[in-house]
Amino acid sequence: MHDLLLRGVAATLAGTCLLAATAGSGRAAVLYAENFDADATTGWTVNDPGVTDVFADFFFDYGQVGIPSAPRSAGGTTRGMMLQANLGRGVFGGFSVSPSGKSFTGDFRLSFDYWGNTHQSPVGTGTSNLSYFGFATSGTAGNYPGVSDGVWFAVVADGDSSADVRVYDYDQRKSSYQVPGATPGIDNQASYPVSGAGTPTRNAGSAPILADNFGSATPPAAMQAAYPNASLAAPTNAGALAFAWQRMEIVREGDVAPWLVNGLQFERLDLSHLPPPPGNNILFGHSDINNASAPATSDAFDLLFTLIDNVSVSALEAPAAPGDFNGDGAVDAADFAAWESQFGNGRTGLDLLIWQANFGGSPATTASLPEPAGAGWFAALAGLARRRRRIALAA
Repeated sequence: MHDLLLRGVAATLAGTCLLAATAGSGRAAVLYAENFDADATTGWTVNDPGVTDVFADFFFDYGQVGIPSAPRSAGGTTRGMMLQANLGRGVFGGFSVSPSGKSFTGDFRLSFDYWGNTHQSPVGTGTSNLSYFGFATSGTAGNYPGVSDGVWFAVVADGDSSADVRVYDYDQRKSSYQVPGATPGIDNQASYPVSGAGTPTRNAGSAPILADNFGSATPPAAMQAAYPNASLAAPTNAGALAFAWQRMEIVREGDVAPWLVNGLQFERLDLSHLPPPPGNNILFGHSDINNASAPATSDAFDLLFTLIDNVSVSALEAPAAPGDFNGDGAVDAADFAAWESQFGNGRTGLDLLIWQANFGGSPATTASLPEPAGAGWFAALAGLARRRRRIALAA
């Protein structure tokens, strides 16, 4: 009976270990980090194509306009990077910024906190702006729709565009991938999980992932109080990302690049069709979506901007060793203690078998996993389970 049970568990164990080896959560090396709590101006390059007015502040106190501290800011600080474009010239354009002289090769994750500020619709023309973020740039050339030397993802924060989420690259789609695809062989390289069946658009009103996860929003009360004449009281369109901190992640993993917002995948670009990139830096940018600038009386100079905080670039995590429950890179007695403390609260008997099969090792594959040692482990497990159950009942 024990042998039969062991064979069944061993088969399950093999499948479980394969998942553990490929979806682990080992520690990642941080390649770059910037929280803007000190003036970061000298560490960044402003790449202005010179077509419209632009502005960048790398030590912006966003608390002064009523925005709360980003969730990942230590000590409640309110300094970040603020970007603006086409506030007064009335000429379509934008720009981008990159950390000076940086190069990130291999697979990595770009993470940051994002706040899109706007006047809210309707206020008049010129109040819908584009925020964007990406990689594969030289770090020395400006980027905006139609002019690109990188791979970047973009959002219209007020939800008032026909395409509120977009994808651009440096070769085939400098003016964004299209949905539905104008050129299917090219446009199908980008997948848009924001679109549901029968809903091939990417605007806040019709894309399910937007409307279902981001409701209407209004600015913080402190901002409304500070700018009573800016028409800030009306809510945004449902599905807009404005007026809230959003955790953004852009991943470069082999030939794919997904963009996630608060853990939800918005877009995913296949990179395999692209030639070698212009460079290996990251970028953040801001542009208008047309040539209209905001009314001069609408406080646009204070309230239309992209805000970025807590930027980090990390190498992708190495797969954790199956059974490495404390994440220290080894499978040892400390992991048994971790398993025991978590038993019945996320850890199972199968996890114990995974630990036992990999004891003394580091990241492994199913090909190298030994069979469970014998029925003694089940007896020990059963005894421990009974003990845990008695403790739980007594409590």
